[in-house]
Amino acid sequence: FTVSFLAQALVYFYLNRENSLLMLVVTSLPMIFFPGFVWPKEAMHPLLIAFSSLIPSTNAIEGLIRVNIFGANLYQVKWNLLNILFLCVLYFILACIVINKLNESATKEECE
Repeated sequence: FTVSFLAQALVYFYLNRENSLLMLVVTSLPMIFFPGFVWPKEAMHPLLIAFSSLIPSTNAIEGLIRVNIFGANLYQVKWNLLNILFLCVLYFILACIVINKLNESATKEECE
């Protein structure tokens, strides 16, 4: 749900469908490095680490690695789960705001 709400919130910035695919191509490689298993987090700038916590896949990958490789239980990955839940609520609110703005602009265009 978090990724879906994030995508719905980002719809506001794309006027054409093709632009979203171009942004996906540009951002896909950094999204692979942010979780920290391809490139160590210790070697990243603190601002990049802070930015990566806003990406749902970072917390999901960290939690899955802890559970699958290190045998962690759900209590040990609770902060990853809570962060994903927080992002889900945040992106849901942003998606609602964006959809309302798009509906208002569409209604104004119809009236003109």
